[in-house]
Amino acid sequence: MSHEEEFKAWVEVKEVVVLDKIEGCELSVGDMVTFTNDNGVVFPNHKVLGFTEPYYEGGGVVFLDYDCYWFPAKPENLKKETEQDTKNGNDEGN
Repeated sequence: MSHEEEFKAWVEVKEVVVLDKIEGCELSVGDMVTFTNDNGVVFPNHKVLGFTEPYYEGGGVVFLDYDCYWFPAKPENLKKETEQDTKNGNDEGN
């Protein structure tokens, strides 16, 4: 089962409210992004699955197709990938 399929099942079981868009965030569902965690580790090629209201001050609002699909990322930790990035594997120099 893919992370996206796991996310959809989790949303259904837990009755999570997932938004298609959130004010102040320029990303859209389906966009491909590179996620950089708070330690500077880069994870390219992740799809935006949806949005949520922040659970706490400074919390994340963007659900991604990664192993922590249930923990939304902060928009400032995401960089929208271009079609060229995705085609080239977007290795961010690693």
